[in-house]
Amino acid sequence: MQNEKSSYFSEVNEARLNELQTRTKALTPPMEIELNNLLERKRKTTEVKLSDTCKNYLRSLYLSQRYGNRYSFLGGVGVPQMVRGIKQEDWAVKMLSEFRGKQYFREKKRLKNDFLVGSIDVMDSKYLKSASHIVEIKTKETIGDFNKRVGVDLEESHFLQIQGYLSLAEKDYGEVVYCLVPPSEDKIQEQKELFYNLKNNTRKWESVEDNIRFNDIPLNEKIIAYRVERDNKVISSIEERVEVCRKWIVEFEKYHIDWLNTNK
Repeated sequence: MQNEKSSYFSEVNEARLNELQTRTKALTPPMEIELNNLLERKRKTTEVKLSDTCKNYLRSLYLSQRYGNRYSFLGGVGVPQMVRGIKQEDWAVKMLSEFRGKQYFREKKRLKNDFLVGSIDVMDSKYLKSASHIVEIKTKETIGDFNKRVGVDLEESHFLQIQGYLSLAEKDYGEVVYCLVPPSEDKIQEQKELFYNLKNNTRKWESVEDNIRFNDIPLNEKIIAYRVERDNKVISSIEERVEVCRKWIVEFEKYHIDWLNTNK
């Protein structure tokens, strides 16, 4: 849902624009030209410009409506990625409940309004109406990936995601919580088999398994939480973008039908 990368107004440009607009002395002719150029550039960046990724998603959405949901080929052998993800999220919810000293609940009921549809990950109540806030869980299964979240701002895509959920849930604030979780059981069992197949291994599997499951790392070092306040301005911009997406699909459908009529 983000703008294409080319439509970006940098902080340097913003600072220069502010400098020119607040200048007390009269602008020189070159400064007036620069000011007009900056204003035009900023105007263009505030326009909704769908990225190629967004357009590809809209195209697939249109095709699924026209031709129905097509069979998705399965890949590999073992536990599907989605099942592994659900199990890891369940583990993360248990971690969060233990860390906060209060129970959190999974909620997978799909919500929808005039612009969005989605499922809330976690709430601090069994029922959405009585929940004080919502939580979006993000799992990481390597220390390196998890540590990348330390000392950095929340990713813009995750910020926009939680704003969408706040709109759906009609809540004032939410959280994006990153949890360092162990890999799936099938991966651990695979490592166990490989471990015992090695010759002259002096390490005990129990200590290796503790290491893989991060049992030696304190709980407070395996959770990073970002509190996100509801921003109605951002939500309005999301709704505006949805309208642009709808218009794009209508225009694409017309183009597609015209092409089909001529492709005979």
